[in-house]
Amino acid sequence: MNTLLSRCAIRHVLAAFCLILLWSWPVAAEKVFDAELFQGHTVVMLLIDADSGEILDANRAAVNFYGYSRDQLRRMNIQQINTLSAEEVRRERKLAASERRSYFFFRHRLASAEVRTVEVHSSPVVLDGRTVLFSIIHDASRRTDVLEELARSEARLRHAEQVAGFGYWTLDMARMEYRFSHGAATLLGLDEREVWPFTVIQAMILPRYHGVMEQARRDLMERGIDYDVSFELQRPDGTVMHIRSYGQYDPENQSFFGVAHDITDYQLATRTVHRQWTLIVSATAAVAVAQLFIIALLIRLRRNRRRARLALQERESKLSALINSIQDLIFVFDNRGRIVEYHAPNSARLLMPPEAFLGKSYRDVMPSGIVAKVEQAMKKLSDDGLPAFIEYTLETEDGTRFFSALVSPMQHPQLGRGGFMAMVRDVTDREIALQQLRRQEQQYRALVENTPDLIQRFDQQCRFLYVNSAVEYAFGRPADDYVGKTMGQMDYSVELRELLEDAIMEVFRLGTPVNVEFSRFGIAGLQYFECRITPELDMACQLLPGDQTLCFDSVLAVSRDITERKEVETDLLRAHNFYLSILDNFPTMVWRADASGHFDYFNSTWLAFVPAGTTLQNGATIEQVIHPHDIEEYQRSYWQAFTVRTDFKLEYRMLHRSGEYRHILDVGRPLYDLNGNFVGYIGTCYDITERIRSHEELQEKDRMLLAQSRQAAMGEMIGNIAHQWRQPLTSLMTTIEEIQDARDFGQLSDEYFDQLAAKATEAIEYMSRTIDDFRNFFKPDREKVAFCPYEVLQRSLSMVEASFANHNIQIRMDHHEEGTACSTSGYPNEYAQVLLNILNNAKDVLLERKVAEPLIVVTVAGSNGRCVLSIEDNGGGIRAEPMEKVFEPYFTTKAPGQGTGIGLYMAKEIIEKSMDGTLRVENTACGARFTITI
Repeated sequence: MNTLLSRCAIRHVLAAFCLILLWSWPVAAEKVFDAELFQGHTVVMLLIDADSGEILDANRAAVNFYGYSRDQLRRMNIQQINTLSAEEVRRERKLAASERRSYFFFRHRLASAEVRTVEVHSSPVVLDGRTVLFSIIHDASRRTDVLEELARSEARLRHAEQVAGFGYWTLDMARMEYRFSHGAATLLGLDEREVWPFTVIQAMILPRYHGVMEQARRDLMERGIDYDVSFELQRPDGTVMHIRSYGQYDPENQSFFGVAHDITDYQLATRTVHRQWTLIVSATAAVAVAQLFIIALLIRLRRNRRRARLALQERESKLSALINSIQDLIFVFDNRGRIVEYHAPNSARLLMPPEAFLGKSYRDVMPSGIVAKVEQAMKKLSDDGLPAFIEYTLETEDGTRFFSALVSPMQHPQLGRGGFMAMVRDVTDREIALQQLRRQEQQYRALVENTPDLIQRFDQQCRFLYVNSAVEYAFGRPADDYVGKTMGQMDYSVELRELLEDAIMEVFRLGTPVNVEFSRFGIAGLQYFECRITPELDMACQLLPGDQTLCFDSVLAVSRDITERKEVETDLLRAHNFYLSILDNFPTMVWRADASGHFDYFNSTWLAFVPAGTTLQNGATIEQVIHPHDIEEYQRSYWQAFTVRTDFKLEYRMLHRSGEYRHILDVGRPLYDLNGNFVGYIGTCYDITERIRSHEELQEKDRMLLAQSRQAAMGEMIGNIAHQWRQPLTSLMTTIEEIQDARDFGQLSDEYFDQLAAKATEAIEYMSRTIDDFRNFFKPDREKVAFCPYEVLQRSLSMVEASFANHNIQIRMDHHEEGTACSTSGYPNEYAQVLLNILNNAKDVLLERKVAEPLIVVTVAGSNGRCVLSIEDNGGGIRAEPMEKVFEPYFTTKAPGQGTGIGLYMAKEIIEKSMDGTLRVENTACGARFTITI
């Protein structure tokens, strides 16, 4: 689309140029132009006075487009149609020049008040000795119609070129390339679609014309002389033709354009006539030359006058545009101080309406304070004739405003000498910024002068440009002594001078800050300083990528006294060595690792523990002395803690000097320096072999106690089995006796025998099931399983109910629905053993104390997702202080020889350690209550 629009614009210009050429021809051609190319053209065309902007003529397309009659348009000015302001027109012309286009976009108002964006192509032409502006205008919304019309116009133009024997050409001076229209290309025997280099066309022109044509081009470009040359050229087919070319120069686009005519026939006829009229021409030559000279002189005078008029108009236009672009207020005074003219880009900035001050003296409209300053400026103007600046303030509705005025003499076209002009600028923002800058500068200077740090500024020759008061105090020399001198002139030591100068030059070379430390004797003795040297960047400097230009010509050196820190570091180093010597003789094994995790220190106790000859240099690991089975776990735990930098405790086996692997507890903690930086780990190793052995012995003891508990329980179970078997054995004995009696009395029939045999078999099967139940009960659980405490309780009670009934002990169940449905995870057989132990202890107490109506109440409930089971008796309670002693091993309240003291101990171990529950005991009003929660 952009290509089509560009071609459209070019064809518009070509059509206009063709009209200009036809206009400059004889009257017959002009009539053809008026009839066919102007009034009859469907493209909007206007003829405009270049000086006044008046519309001289308009074609029918313009009448239809704008909606005005032709007479109305002729009485109108182009500014009545163009809605853009002068400033907007100027910006559009500037934009067109920057985009290298020969057309403009304006906003034109139609008779219907509708405003449309139009594309305007304008060219100056001379018509009847008068310069007019020929403009082709088309609606941007109708580009398709315009393109079609331009195509038809181009076709008509080609026909006109073919008939008239002419064509137009364009020479791009920047690229030195020719472009030809169809007529020109046909005339020269070339392809109109090609771009032809200047050298190719130059080679076709006969050499004797080269100089003439070059001089004509220079005259046109430099002096404005019309380009009109005749020459001969040889076409590619060998034909020699006579060409006459007219041209114009476009300085904005740096190009020539013109028309070429085939005058071959004319030249041949001219030569014939020339031979016939040689004598006549010779006779009249002198008169003709004189007339031509007079005509040329008149033409030159007229051209010069027109150029002067145009230059004056251009200068006035530029001056008007310049004044309109000024954002300041301008007031013009006559020689008596009256305000005669003013310029205000925004009338709202005036403190009073123009009618209040125009024609009045500044003394009558300005405050007295400003009048005095203006009179001082006037006196300076009269004394030395130079402009004068004045500054003043005014109180407005927006507050105090600051103004700056430039008063300068001027010569007014009407008033003559003696007037002056005042250009007033509102500088309130600048004044506020300056005040803030002054405050910031005062704060900065106070900060710099009162800081304890030494601040020095150096140039690229390492000379002092500035030092603050801290430098004076530290080294006892006035600040003025430093300015302009080098460090060598200020008695700096050679070592210190070289250190600082190298650092300063590095900053100038790289443009990045540099840190150095140095020491120097001052008033307080030897002092240590930490110095940071940074470039003083110029904020206005803008570097391009890869540009090595420095944006600064001085550097700042800020030195901080670190004497106390150095002393602290020395004390810390001394303390470090002291504590290191303590650690080395510490009775506990101590090790240290660096930030990478490698060991860099072992104390003498640690080295004495491992076998002699063990090589542990810096960066070593200790896997060589760790038991092979413990190395993998050690490395995983050590590096896991090292990665997250947390405390750790490890247990592993380490090779002892005796050749034995001993158990070690290794405790490590992360180590940080004074700045909080992680520097490694430090740890201690403890030999816990004896503790491990004691623990193993204790575990063995617990296993023995458990076995004893099981054996005691088995003794109880044997009694229970006896009670369980008593009834089936009695039934079995009775059955046997009935069989004998029936046989003795002859009543043992087969049917009766089978009946008695079934009864005996039932008793035997009951005893067999009892044996299986007791065997499963004492079978230890291998792993945790899900079970219901209520079901285990029922199974346990079934084993002891016969024994309890034999002693007239009543067992009463008090269960809740959530208790019977409660389920948990653990060891059901061990849980049953705990229940039987508590039940048997309750039975023994009831029998020992001969309770009249012995009773055991078992309660099953659920609470917060846990199963709660309690066993309560009415045996009078536990007589032990404290009551928790009943859970200690070998503690018993029974008579000697009647209790081992391990039953309740093992019960508590099973519930709390194996099943993560609780076993509690308490005395009630009637007896004791044991509560199991899991």
